[in-house]
Amino acid sequence: MMESGDAKVASGGYYRTPRREKDYIVPKTPIGVSSVMVYMSKDNAQKYHSLEDVIKGGGKLVPNTPNGGIYKVLTDWNAAHDNLMKEVPIQDGLTPAERITSLKNGQYDALVYPNNLGVEDIAKAMNFEIVALDKPIKVNETVVIVNKNEQKLADEIEAALEKLSKDGTLQKISEKWYHRNLFDQLKDAGK
Repeated sequence: MMESGDAKVASGGYYRTPRREKDYIVPKTPIGVSSVMVYMSKDNAQKYHSLEDVIKGGGKLVPNTPNGGIYKVLTDWNAAHDNLMKEVPIQDGLTPAERITSLKNGQYDALVYPNNLGVEDIAKAMNFEIVALDKPIKVNETVVIVNKNEQKLADEIEAALEKLSKDGTLQKISEKWYHRNLFDQLKDAGK
């Protein structure tokens, strides 16, 4: 819809990428932050301390969607780590609850997933304590993307986002819905 011009703006957890910045107008102020984390059971978190530990230790990753952002993050991570994984595990159609269930029942050892999609709350509702390893695999800004023909609208969105960022509103929204200020992760990642 964005490419055809039927939609002017899209907002849905999009990461800032060179391709998106080429195809769309991407305001410079992010609407949020997403850290790609490694989640596992409390027992496994005592055994593994990084994604590299999981892979080298023979641990199995919950598959991710083949056309999603996490697949791209894992593919890039694997290339940067001498292709430790023979292949990045993929499976389409798994819900977050199904992914967590596969950790809970021991089918898989670790889940690579964004920390801004409620996976911790879902696990808690399932009476399963998951633990995120300390360091994210990647920290991404989440952004709005605007149709190339909508410069005026993009400028208005940027002005509004900049104001909401400066007055602390975006951070307050993050704290309300994610129980922490996700924007702090940008500082931790040096962005």
